[in-house]
Amino acid sequence: MKLSLLLFVMPALLVPDALWAAPARWADPSLPVPEGLELWLDASRENEAREAHYMNRLSEGQGMELWHDSSGNSRHLTQWASAARPQWRQGAAGFDGGQFLASLVTPGLE
Repeated sequence: MKLSLLLFVMPALLVPDALWAAPARWADPSLPVPEGLELWLDASRENEAREAHYMNRLSEGQGMELWHDSSGNSRHLTQWASAARPQWRQGAAGFDGGQFLASLVTPGLE
């Protein structure tokens, strides 16, 4: 019995996380999640995401250097240039036309 359980559990531990992707625990549970969702950016839940990653909460007008992906695929967006960061405003990301998020921490979307 122990051997059969081990043979079942071990392959499950080796499967890449992407195959098990489920919405992140901070994602809004009231929103439907379509099949095949690759990226889910929700500024209204960004502070919950930051808390889940032991990061400081954003304050009003603060630049968003990181925007967490709620899809479960961990495709978080970053902007290293502070002048180009969107501003966090009342649970929304504010862009002024010159601000953009430059890269995926985990590339894979083309």
